[in-house]
Amino acid sequence: MGAVTLARLLVFAALLTVLITSASAYLRLGGNALGCEGWPACYLAAAEPKAAVPDLPAVQWVRGSHRVAASVLGLLIIAIVALGWDALQGRGRRIAGVALLFLALFLAWLGRYTPSLLPAVTLGNLFGGMALFGLIVWMQARPRADVFADPRLASRLRLAAAILLAAIVVQVVLGALLSVRHGTAACSDFPLCGPGAGLLDWGVFDPFALPAEGTAYSVASLQALQLAHRLGALVVVAATAWMAWAASRLATPPRFLVIGMSVIVLVQIMAGLAVLFSPLRLAAGVAHNLATALLVGCAAWSLQIPRRGE
Repeated sequence: MGAVTLARLLVFAALLTVLITSASAYLRLGGNALGCEGWPACYLAAAEPKAAVPDLPAVQWVRGSHRVAASVLGLLIIAIVALGWDALQGRGRRIAGVALLFLALFLAWLGRYTPSLLPAVTLGNLFGGMALFGLIVWMQARPRADVFADPRLASRLRLAAAILLAAIVVQVVLGALLSVRHGTAACSDFPLCGPGAGLLDWGVFDPFALPAEGTAYSVASLQALQLAHRLGALVVVAATAWMAWAASRLATPPRFLVIGMSVIVLVQIMAGLAVLFSPLRLAAGVAHNLATALLVGCAAWSLQIPRRGE
């Protein structure tokens, strides 16, 4: 397989991954009753143990499309690694290709336990999808040589990208916990909320913990989770702004990265607010998830900028 064909397959794989993660977000958030009729009573009722949640519109079509796209992506990853092995040259691209294979196998195995009330399962799916997209973008990225003419500025951009990825990891954990625990409606005010009823249970932050059988987490616990997610959003915005500034300082600034990140983080903020206050909560939640994936892609592209001499 030639380098051009490999590049095209990687682009197609990236687009498929975005489609899959968006469909997964639709199924996951809708399955948790986000955006249900009669908000917030219907959402709070769905948090009760063994509560029945009505099927989403077109849920069978979305689930079927998700499975087909995931199967095609799996075959595509096999083709990229097996047929494009010789073209995967330099900077750990072969290691990344093998990692893609293992991630695809992990997600296929995890699908047997999805959906689940255990937040760790949701986190596995989220991190697996984000990591797939980030690795594919990293393998495809080929920054021009003049972008990293100044090694000091290039190193600053790589550091900013690494910090942004770390902030996103923490934020994804908090967001997944908030979703699975049905904590979106715990705060009706902005930017702060409370005080909530009940005692604070720190187990709400444990992705491997579930409330005692027949019970739910207190409002105070869910509000603490919601506030942590909002504070995490500030960190992500700050990290994104720093990374965009670092990119703008390069000898030949990649304008698509600077402008793209600015637009993406704005969409993410608006989507997060829409989840709280707009009737289009489900669509906003999917957009919020998509914006996160795109930020991961921007950071992954920046990490491909080599050090001088590489």
